Amino acid sequence: MLGFLPEAKECSHETTNYPCDETFSELQVIAMRPRRKGEPEVFTHTIKEEVYVFDSESGLFFRLNSTASTIWNLCDGTNTIEHIVKVLTTEFEIDNTVEAKEDVLSLVHEMQGHGWLTLEE
Repeated sequence: MLGFLPEAKECSHETTNYPCDETFSELQVIAMRPRRKGEPEVFTHTIKEEVYVFDSESGLFFRLNSTASTIWNLCDGTNTIEHIVKVLTTEFEIDNTVEAKEDVLSLVHEMQGHGWLTLEE
């Protein structure tokens, strides 16, 4: 739904919606601020509403659709996951905030698994 990404790196935790490095409660996670990494690890280019990501570690390109691109652009270290969910539900007229939150958490987890972003408290 949110964009094209291959499988994320395996996580040792039973839940796949939370950060790999520790176990956090849902309230702690949605209050975290994802920050995307920049060059030289991750190069990006935007064409229209889609972000193209080059992962220098794997040598692979990834295309994020407009929804995933919006999430990526909001992962600047100033926005909480909760705020990102609010922006998505408004901008894309999503009625189901629970599903939107799960999608955001899943994509953030996947991006973290690729090493593209970090989560800050």
